[in-house]
Amino acid sequence: MYNDGKHRVFVYYADHVNGSEGGYQIGFRSSGAYSLSGASLISGLHHHTLDEHLFATDMIAQITVQYEGKKYTGSMVGASGLNYKDGDDFLIYMPSLDTQGQDEAAIDEPGIVQVDITGLYMNRWTKI
Repeated sequence: MYNDGKHRVFVYYADHVNGSEGGYQIGFRSSGAYSLSGASLISGLHHHTLDEHLFATDMIAQITVQYEGKKYTGSMVGASGLNYKDGDDFLIYMPSLDTQGQDEAAIDEPGIVQVDITGLYMNRWTKI
């Protein structure tokens, strides 16, 4: 999905959701660069401190899916903290197209979808 040589955002998980609404969950993993002097991470999440003792993670990326020439909106439904030495992960939910007010076939039909993530955030930390 994204790779600049130092930072990557890639799909590591995709699964059909069973239940009344159906749809898919797609997991993304972000990895960045780190050293003794600091670190950087491009992610769908913004990691920041609130004060001396509190840390927060905000889901900020926007997800769209194109299927058979039409665009549909996904939503971020899960996020981790910095669970890996070099990054994090986040989860989006893409409902079946018929749950978005469409009368045509759901995304459960065979075909190719294009997932676009916009609004990725560059997290930077420096040693003081």
